Amino acid sequence: MGTELKQVTVDHSVVEELYRAGHITEVERNHHPDRNMITRAIGVEGSITADVFSERTEDLSYVLLCTDGLTKMVTDLELEGLFNRGYKLEELLNALNQTAIDHGGKDNITMILIDLESEGQR
Repeated sequence: MGTELKQVTVDHSVVEELYRAGHITEVERNHHPDRNMITRAIGVEGSITADVFSERTEDLSYVLLCTDGLTKMVTDLELEGLFNRGYKLEELLNALNQTAIDHGGKDNITMILIDLESEGQR
């Protein structure tokens, strides 16, 4: 069985809120002129509420923490394909980064990739 992606977090942006409320479509969300207008940022208010998530990891191969510099440039299908190629960990990170750059790399591309299966053997 191949890699299956599951996004846990959501953007804190005006456009994402419009999309989740059903006011715009996914296509409109991806091309909306205000898609970079954020609704939550550190330092704007005196305090901020952090999103906290808990996920079971028994059935996971990887955990990828990344910025939208990756996810806005690389489709889910492309991500799945890269994860299924059998790359070693460093090669996979390089391939993810290069794919985002090849697609225009319009934002910072930051990633932490945790391999839960090989315990550092890749």
